[in-house]
Amino acid sequence: MKLKKNIKYKNEQDAILNNLILKIGISKDNNRILKEKIETDEIKQYILDIQDDVKKYYAIGNWASIYKKTNIEMNIIRNIFKEHNIEILKIEKKRKNEENKYESYRVYVFLFPEELK
Repeated sequence: MKLKKNIKYKNEQDAILNNLILKIGISKDNNRILKEKIETDEIKQYILDIQDDVKKYYAIGNWASIYKKTNIEMNIIRNIFKEHNIEILKIEKKRKNEENKYESYRVYVFLFPEELK
C-alpha cells in the first residue's frame, strides 16, 4: 500500500511550513501581516525557489490555484498553510493616505490550530 504524502513526507512538510513561517515573520502571538509585507519580492522568490520541493512533498493534485498564472506565490502559501490546518483570513480595511483620501488595504490573519501552538 502506498503511503500518502502527508504521512510519508511529514518531516519535510513540517520543515517547509516552519521555514515559511519564519520567512513571513508570523507566530501564534503575532499572527497578522499586511499584504505588502507578505507579497514582497523576497518572499515571492523564496516560494519560487521551494516550488519543486512543494510539488515533491505535497499532494498538489487538488490545488487548482497552483496552476493559475496570477499570484501563484500567494496561492502556494495559502495551500501549504491549509494542508497544516492553518486558516488564513483576509481583512479589507480603509485608511487615509497623505492626501487625506481613503485607500483600501488588506491584512492577513493566520489562525493556528492548537496542536501547532
